[in-house]
Amino acid sequence: MRLFILFVFIATNLLAQSEDNSPDFFGFLRLTNKWEVDNNQSYFDVINARLGVKGKFKSKIGYKLYFDVARNGKVLLDDNDKSVKQSYSNMLLDAFISLKPNKQLEITFGQSKVPFSSSNLRSPFGMDFILRPSITKVTPSIRDVGIKATFKNELLIKNSISVGVFNGEGDNNFTNSKKPAYAFRWLLNPIEPVDFGFNYFTGNLKGTIAHIYDLEFSINIFNSSLYGEYANRTLNVLGNDLKSNALFLSYTYNILLDCNWADALKPNLRYERLSDNNKNKTHITTIGLTLSLLQQLNSEFKINYEINSPDQLTSSISTLYLLVQTQF
Repeated sequence: MRLFILFVFIATNLLAQSEDNSPDFFGFLRLTNKWEVDNNQSYFDVINARLGVKGKFKSKIGYKLYFDVARNGKVLLDDNDKSVKQSYSNMLLDAFISLKPNKQLEITFGQSKVPFSSSNLRSPFGMDFILRPSITKVTPSIRDVGIKATFKNELLIKNSISVGVFNGEGDNNFTNSKKPAYAFRWLLNPIEPVDFGFNYFTGNLKGTIAHIYDLEFSINIFNSSLYGEYANRTLNVLGNDLKSNALFLSYTYNILLDCNWADALKPNLRYERLSDNNKNKTHITTIGLTLSLLQQLNSEFKINYEINSPDQLTSSISTLYLLVQTQF
């Protein structure tokens, strides 16, 4: 609750600034229904209810506060006095100040997204599928506290380089292990419809030492988008190296609609494979369809049918997801 009071206080003061520095309020809602086909059970869920404010001062200094009130918080038990306390700090997503001395360089201080992998960096509202790909299980935490810098240039080819130093404990975990984590991301755009990315993370990852590298590509042409990614992670736990890896390929086709209530229909397909330290593999196939309403409505309907096939099981697990989302 104190976070909301702080949020309102800061927002009120920002609104008192001049018109050129007025803040921009934004947010989105994502509501789902999950049907577990095999046992015929279903439930509704609000998976995202996000609200934020961002702005700039004199075009050089930016700020952003971002919350997800769909996160329920957590209960903390104090072993000393046996008291119970509630914490809502995990509702905080972004809280940072950014400096942009020129068009090429931006430096960010605070809690923000770790520069690693388009799968991590993409907003839930902008994803082609309802859920993030399972490759995020072997990549670093999506958000962390630290400092990062991004430099964009077009000297030989269009590219950007991002580097960052973080606590390595993830978002809203301020218990510093004194062992930092380092992230590196290099995104190249050799020709307009093609992007390549290389990502590397090393150092503390929630109490263990991790080394993660990730390769990705995307091709956007002829109303189609093809995206692929491979990640490999090594965790050092009590002197032992635990290895895991994951990959996925996804394809989306954009069918433009000429009607007065919808803009596009997007069928898509995604294949994923995860492999753990014991070489157990899980294969996941997702078939999806997205209906985008008129641009001024900023709303979409999605349906995803997921088939999860772990090697150690004799049968697959099927799940049907329905989602409606809108942003403002």
